Amino acid sequence: MKAVIYYEGPSERCMLNQLFYKSYQPINITEDYIDFLSAPDNQNYVLLFDCEGYENVFPRVDET
Repeated sequence: MKAVIYYEGPSERCMLNQLFYKSYQPINITEDYIDFLSAPDNQNYVLLFDCEGYENVFPRVDET
């Protein structure tokens, strides 16, 4: 599984870290787009994308 999660700030990042830490399956977390793209498809990878504010979430989704 590969997934991209857009978050708006540090508090959401802390929440996501805790959720993934308590997961029953190993999940590789990265903020590097190249690492995410080159990761094997048979592993769990999550790309966390910091939008630096709620008003930037939809524009950043459109950009990427």
